[in-house]
This record gives sequence, C-alpha cells and structure tokens, in this order.
Amino acid sequence: MANNKTVEMISEFKGYNRRYVIGDNEFADMQNCVSDYYPVFSSGCSWGAMGLGYGSVTNDKYTKLFADKTNNKLMTICQSETGNKIIYDGSDKGTIYGAINSIVMIGSKICFFPAAWAYDTINDTLIDYKIWWNNTDDAGNLLGGNWSLCDKDGNDITYRTEWVAPEDTHDGDYWLDTSTNPYTLKRISHDTYTYSEVSPTYVKFTKNENSPNIPNFKIGDTIQIVGSVIDDLNKNSNIITAISDDYFVVEGMIGGITEQVMIMYVSRAIPEMDIVIEKGNRLWGCSIDGREIYACKLGDPSVWYDYSGLSTDSYAATIGSGGPFTGAVVFNGYIWFFKRDRVYKIYDSNFPAVQIIEMPIEGVAEGNQNSLVVIDGVLYYKSETAIMAFTGESVYRISDAFGDEFKKYNYGEAGELDGKYYINLKDTTISDPLNAYTTFVYDTRRKMWHKEDIGIESAEG
Repeated sequence: MANNKTVEMISEFKGYNRRYVIGDNEFADMQNCVSDYYPVFSSGCSWGAMGLGYGSVTNDKYTKLFADKTNNKLMTICQSETGNKIIYDGSDKGTIYGAINSIVMIGSKICFFPAAWAYDTINDTLIDYKIWWNNTDDAGNLLGGNWSLCDKDGNDITYRTEWVAPEDTHDGDYWLDTSTNPYTLKRISHDTYTYSEVSPTYVKFTKNENSPNIPNFKIGDTIQIVGSVIDDLNKNSNIITAISDDYFVVEGMIGGITEQVMIMYVSRAIPEMDIVIEKGNRLWGCSIDGREIYACKLGDPSVWYDYSGLSTDSYAATIGSGGPFTGAVVFNGYIWFFKRDRVYKIYDSNFPAVQIIEMPIEGVAEGNQNSLVVIDGVLYYKSETAIMAFTGESVYRISDAFGDEFKKYNYGEAGELDGKYYINLKDTTISDPLNAYTTFVYDTRRKMWHKEDIGIESAEG
C-alpha cells in the first residue's frame, strides 16, 4: 500500500490573525511573540524599552508619566480625588488641582490641561494659570474699590470735564469731552492750538484698602472681568498694562472716578481645553465642547486672548461641525485636529493668517487621543472601528487581522520603537482593570501584528 503522507515545511512565520480563515504560518493567538527575527519565529517582549508609559491603579491613585526629553528627566503624576501630586526627577514638587487630560511642554514649562497649571523646570516652581480675585472679604461681603482714568503705566491723569473745549490751558492738558457719548479724552498741543483725541485710553481699578491684595498677574496677561460697573470691561480679553498689590490697569474709558458697587470677579482667561499640543513655540488646543480651536500668544502659555494685531498674538477659530474633538497631533509640518468623522488641517506658516481645511475621514475615536503616533511619515491611530494609517492625503485600515475581535476594544494608548506601533488596548468584556489591557504591536515595515503582553494597564502620557 502506498504511503501518501506529505511533509510541509514552514519557513516564514507571520503574525497575529483572528479572522476565520488564516494561513498555516499565522497565529490565532499568541503571547510575548515578536517580529524582530522575521521570517524566523521568535519570542520576547520589548515594551519596557519602548516606554509606553505603563502605570497601575493602586490605592485609588492613577499614575501618569511624562518624558521631558529636553532635560532627559521623567515626570510622574499621581492622581487621586484630592489632587495631582507632581514628582519630577524623583522629587516631589507639590500638588495641583483639576483634571489632567493633556501634558505638553513649551520652552521650560510642562503644562497640564484643562487644569491650566504648569511646572517650570528652570525656576522649579508650580504655576497656577487660573488665578483669580474678587473684591470681597472672607465672609463674602462687598469691599468695593474704584475706577479712574490713568495712563498705560497706571499714573493718574488730571483732566477738565466740560461740554466745550477749555481755553485757559497749558500744553499737554487733558480735556474730557462730555459732548460725545461715550465721552472722549483729548489733549491739547500748543504747537497746533488743537485738541487731539487720546487713543487708546486706560482705566485703573484700585482696591479697597481692606480687600485682599491683587493676585500675581503680570503685564501682558489677558484677564476676564465679570461684574464691572464699566460694561465694556466685562469680557475675557482685557490686557493688563500695569499691576501692583493694590491696582491693575487695562484699556477702557470712564467719565470720572467711579465706585465699584458690585462684586467683581477677575481671573486669568484660559479656555477650557482637553487636548493641547505644541508647534512653533505656541500651544494649540481645542475646546471641550468641540466648537473652537485656540493658539496661545507666542511663547506664553498663560495668554490666550491677546488680539492686539501683532504677529505674536493669540488665535481662535470657531468650527462648524458637531461633536467633540478627539485628538490632535503635529504631522508633516501641519497641525491636525481630529473628530471621530473628520480631521482639520491647520496651515500656520503665515500666522496670524491661519488657514483651516476640513477633510472627511474616519477619525480618532473619542477618548483615544493617546493612540496617535507618527512613524516614518505615516500617522497611526485608533478609530471607532479599526487601527488606521493616515498619510495626510489618504487613510486606510491596518487592523483587519483582528477580525470581529476588534469590536471589544474601545480604548487604546500607543507608542513607537524601531518602526513598530505599540498599542495597549482595553478589552470592554473584562471588568478587572488590571487584566483588561493587552499590548499589540504592528511592525510597520513587515505589515504584520503580534500580541506581546496582557494584563497591564497603560498610564497616559
């Protein structure tokens, strides 16, 4: 009887494939397998070197990591219900308050949003950008204060208030013209024997002597004022031109010394932003409600509403589409803001003449900002249905090997090492957070997936 046995040799081992039909050289499941020695089958695990930012949930604290590549130091943020402990290079720097969804570095400052705090690596200090003040005592009682006309530096000016121009004047005298509405401040020049309108004009708020000191704002800060008796100042774009413990000065106009008879709130104006990135010595962020894109003043992450008409100004644009922003990245020299079903390409090279182009694509899934990774000129990220590769012109799926299994993964954080895309995916069918995460690796050069590790939770950062 003839022997019909045959022998097949597998000389090329490919990767992970959960589809119903797979090749003899593919694997329906695996653990700690890598493509490092392809086509040879090999085991190993390289995520530790790659630095995804792994942490753990212990004692109701969630650890986030941030790599300060400029100074080659590591920051750890220990989150809890009472605040966020900041540990930089192994040293406790204090606690900040508010949510931390984005950590981004500009110059010497590591910034946290939407909390709007920063750690200055040079001065070794924590900075609260959302400082505020009001004109009440500890019991909430109104302590008033007053507004008066002044110059840009806060020096009081003396002026005549009359219906017609005064004739008995000296060179440089001020006249408050009450024949106009609103009033107009003018100044006489005896060289021309004419009054010229003073523009811009400035007003100084001087606090009640019993009020707390004015906070540590700085010249150039944009502040939001709520409750001023000068209606035109109740906005978020007032720029401080002079400041002390007792007063602050902003552009404005008033018809004389006026008492502040209402409770007034003053705060540094910072938009509520969940997603913030850096490009061109500016931070770029998007509003939590998905309607605005912002850029801070050049080099100053504390100023977001300075529209003075200079190239160093802040920037804002309103977006028409609905739904929240889901991610942002600097890629191919442009800024990209994602929603789940589109992306906005930002041309900022001719700032402030910024151009925004909308592209309808399968975008980033909500909550998956940290899945965005650029490798060899291609942007990889997790959408609602797949892992995507985006060239800047076209987008395509690279996760078909997961088959129907991909539906159970709703959240991912990613990193890169040696041309590989590492993503830590959360399995929604597993309730235990310490066992719900699996690390998958996509070899971008060999176009194959491997499953490296399970049961490790990834920290953001």
